[in-house]
Amino acid sequence: MGLGPYGRGTGSVTLAAARTKAEEVRAILGRGGDPFAEMGERKDRVKPVTFGEMAEALMKSKEAGWKNPKHADQWRMTLR
Repeated sequence: MGLGPYGRGTGSVTLAAARTKAEEVRAILGRGGDPFAEMGERKDRVKPVTFGEMAEALMKSKEAGWKNPKHADQWRMTLR
């Protein structure tokens, strides 16, 4: 069982996060459960955020500082 991706271009896993995940796996095993099945179920519950959703959230956070409505159009065209 892995703790997540490793290497360049991936988010790092802290020692504390690795220990927490290891404790979760040990607890599942202690109950007689299958960590692969239970961890997979958790992943299914988390909906990944799409690029479009993130781009829209970014534009909404920035638009208050734009002095011209054309800037919103420029951002939208750039992020498509």
